[in-house]
Amino acid sequence: MSSFGKVIGAALGLAAVVTAVMLIQRGNVLGKMWAITYEASSTGNQPISITFQETRGRYPGEDRSVKEHTLPAVQAPWSKEVTVFDGKEARVTVTPPPGGTAGCRILLDGKKVLVENTSAPDKPVVCTATP
Repeated sequence: MSSFGKVIGAALGLAAVVTAVMLIQRGNVLGKMWAITYEASSTGNQPISITFQETRGRYPGEDRSVKEHTLPAVQAPWSKEVTVFDGKEARVTVTPPPGGTAGCRILLDGKKVLVENTSAPDKPVVCTATP
């Protein structure tokens, strides 16, 4: 093999190692996040008010703070998929229609129920979980 071939081979080997390290580091960052599904319901599927949290950024260098969203009038039933960093709280609050009740659930990976609650009449219900 020529000197040029050896240099190319070494460069390709180094590129493969660097790529593998970057993928492992990126996987560790993504591995610390959880796929969360919020679900909300109300008596008679009447409109509800919802407040929920999610983590902003997913990658290094991005803002990883928790962002809160408020939806003042949503038709029930409602669901939303978000991401939450490991150790951060997942939270959804559901306010029922006048005279009604509301329910909430938090699912991990769209399947495992982490928490499920139902409100008293005219009272908000809160579901929280820390995955």
